This record gives sequence, structure tokens and C-alpha cells, in this order.
Amino acid sequence: MLSDKLHQNQNLIVQAQKLIVSVMLILLMLRPQLLSITLFALIITNILTAFSAIKASHITKNKFMQMSLVLGLIFLLGMIGTKNLDRAIFDVVQKFSIPLIGFLIIYPFSGDKKSIQFIKNSFVFSGMATLLLCFILAYMKHAETGSLDPFYYTELSAFMHPGYFAMYLSFALAIMLDERKSFCLDYKSSIIFNLGAAFLITGIFFLASKSGYVTVIALGILFANKEIRNAKNPRLKRKIEILAVLFLLGISAALVLKSNRIKLMIYDYNHFETTNDENLSTAGKRVLIWESAGGVIHDHFWIGTGVGNDNAALKKEFENRGYKYLASRNLNAHNQFIQAFITLGISGFLFMLLYLFFPLWIGIKNKDFLLIAFSWIIILNAFTESILNRQAGVLFFTIWAFLLVIQKPKSPKLPAKQ
Repeated sequence: MLSDKLHQNQNLIVQAQKLIVSVMLILLMLRPQLLSITLFALIITNILTAFSAIKASHITKNKFMQMSLVLGLIFLLGMIGTKNLDRAIFDVVQKFSIPLIGFLIIYPFSGDKKSIQFIKNSFVFSGMATLLLCFILAYMKHAETGSLDPFYYTELSAFMHPGYFAMYLSFALAIMLDERKSFCLDYKSSIIFNLGAAFLITGIFFLASKSGYVTVIALGILFANKEIRNAKNPRLKRKIEILAVLFLLGISAALVLKSNRIKLMIYDYNHFETTNDENLSTAGKRVLIWESAGGVIHDHFWIGTGVGNDNAALKKEFENRGYKYLASRNLNAHNQFIQAFITLGISGFLFMLLYLFFPLWIGIKNKDFLLIAFSWIIILNAFTESILNRQAGVLFFTIWAFLLVIQKPKSPKLPAKQ
């Protein structure tokens, strides 16, 4: 009887944790201010499982958890001598939240295919629902003003930065592509699947995120490669290859010819040296940011500026170069690898490379399409955003990395029935 009650209670708590993580991913898109509530609930449910010691013994054997802890410790050591303590504490807390949240979800979910499938489905549904809501709000604004601007870029992304929203939708698309065979069982379900995928791609296009564009093309390449490898019929392989090439050429042409942001980006790349930094597009500003970051790296190559001092050092470099607008914005490097280089020097940069490429290596090793897709999404976005310096990036990376990379340990033995 005691054993049955323990099993029943544990199963109920795991179901509750599954719902909490799904709600957490929904709030990440709609109301990130409420995420602390779900994190607190996850902590409480983990305490109720009373398996902390068992979990710890398994977690300490996992390389990804070890690397996450090392990342936090590196940033903690980087606080020594900081001149911006508040900023340093915030940065260290963000980095330690990765192994902490990983600890909270590793035991109940990692390797549990049913729970992970539920969370995947919830993420795809919440992504589509959020995108639909954004289009509805955009239409309401259009009805009032007659302008088409509400359907584009920041005005369409009503709840978060469009770059992060495009990243979420890209991963929702990757989940759909990975589950295509299990979903498309007949003609009707295939139509629904194609419409859903087209809706996500359309949303990414209208969000006008350059990293989103590149990510969609990368997903197309990965998915085509997967289908070609799995196809046994030579004719089918050729059809897939032709369709993949046409898809990639079509979407690339559409992005280049129709996207005003890409046209403006190309113009800025050719004229950014003679244009005031405030008048540049986001792409042009990034060129100046990365150029300035190179100056900071040159001065702090070996040990970096130290945690908390990175943005201040970058701001000083902006001022020295006469970029008044950029200096007033207190910006980060908008590149996770460059940000790590500025903060921790060459060793921090190399470790960040190793850390973010580790899930990709695991995905390739295990021939896991979804993990490979997730890793590429993270890496591509890390080139244009300091994703581990913002809550939107940290939580997204942490939840999915720990769900997909780490395998569930063997279930603990419960007392024999009395």
C-alpha cells in the first residue's frame, strides 16, 4: 500500500510539473513578468517529490549539467574586482539559473517521451496562438489607421522583441517538421500540417527578423537532408531534392526582393561609415557595435573587462569613437560569443563556444533532428543577440536544452510492498 501511494503521488506531481513547464513556455511568449510564479511552483513540486538526493547523484554525472555549473562559476569568479556590482550580480544570477532550472526539470522530464511530447505540443500550440493573437491585434490597428505597418516587425510582435519571437516560432516549426510523419497520417491531416507550417513561416517573414530568415533557410536544409537520407525510393529522393532547392531559392528570392529591412541592411553596410549612428538600421548599428567591441577585446584580450564591467567598457568605446546615440543606449554586444569575449577574455570566449556547440555535437552523435535544429537556432541567434544575457533567451535555452540533451536516469527503487 505504501509503495502504491508513493507511485501515485509521484505521478500526480510529475503531471503537475509537466503542466507548469508548459505554462512557463506559454508565459515566455505572452507574460514573462509572471514567470517567477511558475518557477516557484516548480521548486515546491520538486521539494514534494522528496528525491533531491537521488537527483543530485545522477545530475553530477551529466556533462551538460557540469558544464552549466562551470559556466556559472566562471562568471562568479569574473566578479572579482568589479566596479558595477549590481550588474555583476544580475549577470551571475542569470548564468546560475541555467543549472538551477535544469536541476528542477531534469529528473521528471528528461527521457520521459510522453511528458516531453506534451510540452512540445503545448509549445507549438502556444506559438501559433500567440502569432494569431498578434495578427488579430495588428488587424484591429489597421482597421483604425488604414496603415499596414501593424503587420510588420516590432508592431506585429506585440508581446516581445521580434527577434526572440521569431526564434520561438522557428523552433515550433522545427518541432512540426520533426513530428511530420506521425502527424500526417492521411490527406486531411497533411493539409492541416502544411497550413500550420505555412502560417509559422509567414509569421517569421512578417516579423522581419534577419536571424529568423536565416533560421528558416537552415531548417529547410536540415529537413531536406533528413528526408533525403530516410527516403528509400531514388525517384522520391530526386523529387525531395528538387523541391528543397526550389523552396530555398523561392524563399531566399522573396526575402531579398521583398524585404525592406534587407534592402536597408545592404545600403547601411555600404554607407555606415558616412551615416550618423542614430540614423542607421539595426543591422548598421550592429556593425558599429561589433566594430567597437573589437576595440574593447583588443584592450582586454586575456582576462576581459570582468563581469558587470562589459557594457560600461563598450559604452566608453562608443564615446571614444563618437557614437553618441549608441553610447546613450547602454547596449550589449548583440552577439553572445563577442559578449563572452569582452567579459571574460579569450578563455571565456572559448568556453562559450564549447558550451553552445555541445548540444549540436550530441544531436549529431545521436542523429537527433530536433536537437540539431534547436542547436542551430541557438547558435544562429547567438551571432546577433546576447541570448544568455536576457531572460527570454536564458529560459528558452535552458528548458529545451535540458529536455533534449539530458537522458532520464533510471527510476529510483521504491520500498517493497508491505
